[in-house]
Amino acid sequence: MSPLEFRVQREEFTDESTVGRLFYRLAPTDPWNWLCYTLEDVVHEIPGQPVASWKIPGETAIPYGTYNVIVNRSERFSAKACHDVILPLLLDVPGFAGVRMHGGNNAGDTEGCLLVAHGHPCHDFIQSSAVDDLLAILGTQNNEATITICTKDSP
Repeated sequence: MSPLEFRVQREEFTDESTVGRLFYRLAPTDPWNWLCYTLEDVVHEIPGQPVASWKIPGETAIPYGTYNVIVNRSERFSAKACHDVILPLLLDVPGFAGVRMHGGNNAGDTEGCLLVAHGHPCHDFIQSSAVDDLLAILGTQNNEATITICTKDSP
């Protein structure tokens, strides 16, 4: 079985954040299905340059590319919630650690992660988390998935 594929198409770039759309497909020959909006930090990436040369800690979106995704317990979110919190985790993101897909309210809640929501981010503020829907889709594939971060103009 091929892994579930996610695709974040970054579409709107501001001085405060990056807005995108999250799509998924269960197999490479399937059409892409829209799931929700995403909100990330500002894209500071300079192609061909090491992450350390352009990353601003807590204020920078992850690099474009494809990453494996697993679902596991988040120590950070579990400690805050005082119970187990299970979230998607992007693996081996250059220059970043602990990149999760989770809910939040605004770009200040991202810290390099991807916020997922059903409502379009308006003035960098989102509502209506899409985490439950995301986890339901991941659960159908035994938590084996990849995610590609791209622009809407990417092939």
